[in-house]
Amino acid sequence: METPYLSIAEIEAKYPNEWVLLDRPKVNHKTLEVLGGRVILHCQTRKAFDEELLTAPRVKTSASVYTGRMDLDVVLSARL
Repeated sequence: METPYLSIAEIEAKYPNEWVLLDRPKVNHKTLEVLGGRVILHCQTRKAFDEELLTAPRVKTSASVYTGRMDLDVVLSARL
């Protein structure tokens, strides 16, 4: 069964402070802002997200977003 399309506001509310992979994302092409999509993967940590990404379903177009506030700790942990 296909997951429903969610706006970025719905995704942020449903998956707060998580890394989220979206299938068929809707993007503002002027600003590159992700506006929504179909959630196919979500994890609380970047490390878990990267591990799950290896076995995630293959899709034609995707985008990944972090639904929390980006601070130095998040940026540094994403790079480790």
